[in-house]
Amino acid sequence: MRIRLRFQLLLAFLLGPSLTAGCLTSSSGDFFPPFVEITHPQDGDTVSGVVDISAAASDDSGIESVRFYLGATLLGVDEIAPYSWLWNTATVTPGTAQIEARVADTFGNTAFHRITVTVDNTPPQAAPY
Repeated sequence: MRIRLRFQLLLAFLLGPSLTAGCLTSSSGDFFPPFVEITHPQDGDTVSGVVDISAAASDDSGIESVRFYLGATLLGVDEIAPYSWLWNTATVTPGTAQIEARVADTFGNTAFHRITVTVDNTPPQAAPY
């Protein structure tokens, strides 16, 4: 608690009270962002079919939700760990796509992690006889 208070004071001094006022409104002083990382698929992977997008998220105050996005389009929301969403890649144009996981903790602090994947739903070629 003492370290957090010192950090808050240092932040207020460096950024000014107008920029830190919203951060210091909670009674607990929790303005630290949560952690989130997309664990599947990996950045640079080629994906097809239905993909299980998985994310790890944590925060000392608890996680409110993890939202999964394809570009700017919301795919879905998961509020219970382990955080994941099934994505049908057949609904998008083949090529590169950005997947983003946005997390919010119980005090409204947010963070995100973004990866780029390649969507390739080309059916496999039949072997010649």
